[in-house]
Formats: sequence, structure tokens, C-alpha cells
Amino acid sequence: MNDATQRMANYSLWSTLLVAVGTGLLIYTLWLTMQANKAAQRAINVTREIGEAQVVAYLSITKIDVRFLNTTTGGAFEVLPHITNSGQSPARDVFFDMRFGSDGQ
Repeated sequence: MNDATQRMANYSLWSTLLVAVGTGLLIYTLWLTMQANKAAQRAINVTREIGEAQVVAYLSITKIDVRFLNTTTGGAFEVLPHITNSGQSPARDVFFDMRFGSDGQ
């Protein structure tokens, strides 16, 4: 009878140890899953930033033509900038305003 009780105690000890190891491995798996989720979220954010940067119109002035106008009032001229879009999306509502004057403006 004592021999059977000792075997049951040993089996209980081994069962408890195996459950503890399994629980530890489960916790480790959950931690790895959490790390993978964080890495995936970072990858999504980087992809979003790249996508937003690609849909921006990047405008630059590549050339400026200055034409002097023949007027009776004197030194009038017009400035014609050549604007180039190097982005991948069309530029909308582009506004350019330049003023020169001798009245302090």
C-alpha cells in the first residue's frame, strides 16, 4: 500500500512539474505574440507614412522668365515662373503671388 502511495506522489510531482513547464511555455508564447503584434503595428505605421509621402505633390520652380513691358508709365515687368511637379499626384489649387512696388510694399 505504501509503495502505491509513493508512486502516486511521484506521478503527482511529475504532473505538477509538466504543468508548470507548459504554463511557462504558454506565457512565453503569449509574450512572443505580443512582440510580433508590436512589430506589425510599427510596420503598418511606416507603410502609412510612405504612402502619405507618395501622394503629395512636390512643386518646385525650375525657371523664371522676366519680361519687361513696353508701357508709357515706365518700368513695368512681369515675372513668369515655371513650376514643375515632381510628386506622383497632381497639384491642386496652386497659388502664386509676388508683388513689387516703390510704395513700401
